[in-house]
Amino acid sequence: MLFPDSPRVLYGKNPLVQVIMQIRFPQILRIASDLPADFQDRIRDDYPLYREKREASIGLPAGLEKLLPSEALPKSDVAYEFSSDDGNWTLSLTSGFLALSCRCYERWEGFSERLEPGMTALRDIYKPQFFTRLGLRYQNLITRSALEIDGTDWKELLEPHISGEMATEIAPQIAHIAREMRVESDDGTKVQVRHGFVPRTDGDEICYSIDADFFTDSRLTNDQISPTLDNYHIEAGRLFRWCISERLHTAMDPQAI
Repeated sequence: MLFPDSPRVLYGKNPLVQVIMQIRFPQILRIASDLPADFQDRIRDDYPLYREKREASIGLPAGLEKLLPSEALPKSDVAYEFSSDDGNWTLSLTSGFLALSCRCYERWEGFSERLEPGMTALRDIYKPQFFTRLGLRYQNLITRSALEIDGTDWKELLEPHISGEMATEIAPQIAHIAREMRVESDDGTKVQVRHGFVPRTDGDEICYSIDADFFTDSRLTNDQISPTLDNYHIEAGRLFRWCISERLHTAMDPQAI
């Protein structure tokens, strides 16, 4: 356990913006060289939309690309993206990883259900022998106007170990703040936490972001994936509750689960 235990809740006013899972495996060249038609057939009911992205795997200094012959340029890494018809879910496959992202997260059970077809297809078709990295990232955005607490100071909404300078006399003059920490457990679980002010994308309101990336670089087998992700999900809830005050917790309409 990385963070203090707390009751599991589902927030009626969910602050989550995005959840991303990524699992890495030793490179499988067949994914890069052949279109994943069989993979698409297995997941198409849930992810009917398709697009292909290519990005250079090795960056070149500005101008150098034009001086080199095409055969000397680094090969592009292809990413196959399969999306739900509403665009909320995107499953990405490359020669080295599988990722699932959700823009409007509601419950962990729904996320796990959406992940299963992709993981099953990956195992059945490409048969990775083991996995080299597993990560689960939660991006929370606390917007005071959406919670009807516009005039409340951040020091009243965040725990003292998070609010820091915002609990001092210079708080009204703080225009930007950003912090980062990394926490590691004895079992190999790590979490990179970034938190601070961010502007709301559709206006001038300043919001508070809590971005937590749980991961392990230890080798994992197929049987370890599901319980590891379940544990990251529980730890993410504990981390978020550790960051926020009782007042903010109540404002988000917590419901026991």
